Amino acid sequence: MKHLTDEEITAIATLLSGERLGTFQAMAGSTRAAVALHQEMLQLAGALMSVTAVVEIALRKSSLRKARPFAQPRFQNSASRASTHMRRCYALFQTAFARSAALVKESA
Repeated sequence: MKHLTDEEITAIATLLSGERLGTFQAMAGSTRAAVALHQEMLQLAGALMSVTAVVEIALRKSSLRKARPFAQPRFQNSASRASTHMRRCYALFQTAFARSAALVKESA
């Protein structure tokens, strides 16, 4: 942060909340040092985030692999289920059509 001018440090400091900057100022002693410490913390957080993301993915994959034996297939015999469903829908349609036809005959 030595390459930044006092005006640039002031501009960066105005972007940070007072609480956040105050915490870093208490640790670092000056606004320039606080902004530098804040930037270092951002770089550290960024580096940790990539590690955290890889660990999260590995943990999720491992959990899914361990849980797979206990999972039930979502669509067992989906072709026969679809066929059964279509037969039920067709039967309901026929019943509804027959009732409608009977109502029309009665009202005529």
